[in-house]
Amino acid sequence: MRDFVQEIAPQIKRLDTAARPRFLMQANTLLQNDPDARETPPVIAQVASDGRRIVGARVGDSEAWFLTPEGLFDLTEAQRTKPFLGSGAARAIPLIAV
Repeated sequence: MRDFVQEIAPQIKRLDTAARPRFLMQANTLLQNDPDARETPPVIAQVASDGRRIVGARVGDSEAWFLTPEGLFDLTEAQRTKPFLGSGAARAIPLIAV
């Protein structure tokens, strides 16, 4: 898994909306096939190039918050809590906050 993340990390800034969930699903397959891996609930988030949006994808019950002087915004409030990445049944959900 570490090799996969190191390989994909330089490409993260170029991932489009459809690629972020695909990235998590590829990670799901790798974890599912690794006998030493455990299930995990990840979140991938990044500030869009326009500086006005946060985009990403998530699986499971991890939460992503955006903190501003105006308050805390839960980017994952409508999430499904399971199944986790590595279960083989995970679903990657895109997130976009404006």
